[in-house]
Amino acid sequence: MMEAGCFRSEKGINSGFSYEAVLIGFARIRKATKGCVVMAKNSKPVVQARKVPLKQRLWNNRGYYLMFLPVFIFVLLIYYWPMLGVRYAFYEYKLRNITWVGLKNFETMFSKKDFWTAFTNTLELSITKLLITTFASVLVSVFLNEM
Repeated sequence: MMEAGCFRSEKGINSGFSYEAVLIGFARIRKATKGCVVMAKNSKPVVQARKVPLKQRLWNNRGYYLMFLPVFIFVLLIYYWPMLGVRYAFYEYKLRNITWVGLKNFETMFSKKDFWTAFTNTLELSITKLLITTFASVLVSVFLNEM
């Protein structure tokens, strides 16, 4: 019924514990995971799955990877493609004249008063939105819970 030495406890194979009840519960788990059930003293049984080779796991789950592929491509395009444009911040572009300026563009931006006004407005709006939405969601959840 079982492989030799697959189901054991710290005391050994026959330690006076009735394995029949446990075997019924773990027969399905062992079959599904192709693993061994190991019991430590005064603890719950643990299923140790045998290692399946990576190639086999990839092949067995190929449908999941295929379904994940459009999401992965979407995330790459929407979130990571724009990061390639960061290099433009370190160059000065004139008509047919591209020169490396380093951090000069950032120094110019941080020295302008309009930037700090826009930065402060953005920060205030973000914090206000965070507080309002958090408070509103807590209020709605309390009302729903009281119904």
